[in-house]
Amino acid sequence: MKKFFLFAAALVAAMTVNAEQIFWTAPIAKADLADGQTFSDGGLILTVTDEADKFEVDANNASFGDAEAQIKFTHRLKTGGKSQVKDGGTSALSLEVPADGKLYIYARTGSSSADRAIKISQDEALLNQTLSESNAIEIDAPTAEDPTKKLKVHPVYSVDVKAGDVAIEYPDGAVNFYGFSFGAPLNPQGIEDINDEVKAVKYFENGQLVIKKNGVKYNALGAQL
Repeated sequence: MKKFFLFAAALVAAMTVNAEQIFWTAPIAKADLADGQTFSDGGLILTVTDEADKFEVDANNASFGDAEAQIKFTHRLKTGGKSQVKDGGTSALSLEVPADGKLYIYARTGSSSADRAIKISQDEALLNQTLSESNAIEIDAPTAEDPTKKLKVHPVYSVDVKAGDVAIEYPDGAVNFYGFSFGAPLNPQGIEDINDEVKAVKYFENGQLVIKKNGVKYNALGAQL
């Protein structure tokens, strides 16, 4: 256990504690998601261009990360189709980032049977990533009710960006975005690991980074709270 929390403290020290994140905790119907609507956290600003009224936010559970640590989201931003630029039908996403740094993207293909690409660019292409359900791994996530329970975990994609606007394209078809993080891949505040009795969970509480393991809380240095 001591080795685990020394590792956790080292990991936290390498992170930017004031990471900025965008994610959703409640549905937003198509009729209520306006063209040009923005979502922001600090200097991280997501702008939705939706002239065709295809975007919406709905409830959907998905976990991202790897075999060691996972982030569980409860809602997703659905694009409803591919990105495009044309009169009356423009569909696009853009992010404004406040500084040079690393951008983390939590996304899945909008189809259970078809791969979809996402392209991240500024003045040049930065990332061209194929999203596929086959990219996910399956891990053990036992519960008292179901000791054989499995959890599907999707990969987190990251890219180095410069301060300014970042274009996000999805040219093949619909993509579902669960969240964006700039500076560090931290848990969204208030959203805990589905398997928090087995894995360590990192989140903010009263402005302080907390690591929770087996129901016990520790600070960033591994001291019990």
